[in-house]
Amino acid sequence: MPRHLALAPPRVIVEERPDGTRLVRSPEPLGSHAGRITDWLARWAEDRPDTTFLAERSPDGVARVGYREAWLSVLCAASGLLDAGASAGRPVMFLAENSIDHALLALAAQHVGIPAVPISPAYSRMSTDHAKLRAIFDLVQPAVLLVDDPSAHAAALSKLDLDEVSVVLERGTHPGARPISSLYETTIDDAVDDANGDVGPDTVAKILFTSGSTGEPKGVLNTHGMLTANQQMISQCWPFLEEIPPVLVDWLPWN
Repeated sequence: MPRHLALAPPRVIVEERPDGTRLVRSPEPLGSHAGRITDWLARWAEDRPDTTFLAERSPDGVARVGYREAWLSVLCAASGLLDAGASAGRPVMFLAENSIDHALLALAAQHVGIPAVPISPAYSRMSTDHAKLRAIFDLVQPAVLLVDDPSAHAAALSKLDLDEVSVVLERGTHPGARPISSLYETTIDDAVDDANGDVGPDTVAKILFTSGSTGEPKGVLNTHGMLTANQQMISQCWPFLEEIPPVLVDWLPWN
């Protein structure tokens, strides 16, 4: 038998203006919600510590990480990012496909007020001059760069000035780089709580770059409040999520 899924009723308010403009909005007010992305991770680490948070297929099978394990990894990595000099002005840049490590490092950065800046891997793998990648890199001035496969990005990495950048690898090796496991092994200190205390709804959580099809890619700021409000909207449109925890197949790239 198909399961009945409770959905929000499709209601809209249409305002007609004298100039012919129509304003369409929902009559449903947005409910209260977390002001910071990682507030939810902390909650589920406490309430459902062993429930799978992220899963990823690999040649060896399916890797899984629960909420509690993810939360501890995020706190350790956040401490490591602060030690590496990452900050609101010197973000964490990602030259990597979707992965568990990508997600955990992005959350670690966001937990302490450091913007996560995912970049299209195509700017590295499918470019010969790497102009877009170099333009974004020079604009962002990251303190930390996560690379999933240094062999696939070797040509691009050779075009970047990495002297003052901590390069972190999901796998493989590269001169001067370190494995992401080193971040997960960082000791959590008071700096993490101090930095998290300064994070609020208006703190930039993520910078997404446009495709650059009409010029240089442009960075679009996404705040914690924007992202959490979006999740609250989804939960109100799909109230069945309160009773049926979703399992999401995440295929679209995070950049």
